[in-house]
Amino acid sequence: LFLDTFVLDMDRGYLYLNFSEFIDVSSFNVSAITFQDRSDSNSASESYKLSDKSFVITPDSQDIIVDLKSGNDDYDALSKLYYIGKYKSKTYIYITLYLASDFANPPNYVTPISRHNAKEATDIISDSKAPELTAFHLDNIQTKNLSLYLDEPVFVFENMDISNCIQIL
Repeated sequence: LFLDTFVLDMDRGYLYLNFSEFIDVSSFNVSAITFQDRSDSNSASESYKLSDKSFVITPDSQDIIVDLKSGNDDYDALSKLYYIGKYKSKTYIYITLYLASDFANPPNYVTPISRHNAKEATDIISDSKAPELTAFHLDNIQTKNLSLYLDEPVFVFENMDISNCIQIL
């Protein structure tokens, strides 16, 4: 039992996993999955371990879909990374023995993928949706503090000048 392929879809917030045989979804442990930006964790500059807040949305199958937006924490954390989920050549996965098992009695567990020899993504689907403003708040007209609330994380640069980006009607 092994992980054959994986696709990280940052547009929909899904992780697609394809295994060599059917998986008992009730045994699936999302927190046994870690992403890193290099094959060997010793040279990786980014890594992220999924939490148990993301959950599987497929029935027992060889093809497993993990909804990373279900708890939002995993999707938001991955969105904030510079490489992982943005470049196929910078998105690797490693998994522990207890990621999942099959239906045998006793069960066979998935073959682990070492953090020192992680598996490269089969494909990446980049986030193509622009962030949308969901709310804003002007703290005080004298201090000129404006808080913008968006529906997804964005990169904000220190001392960013947005004075030419906003038009007051």
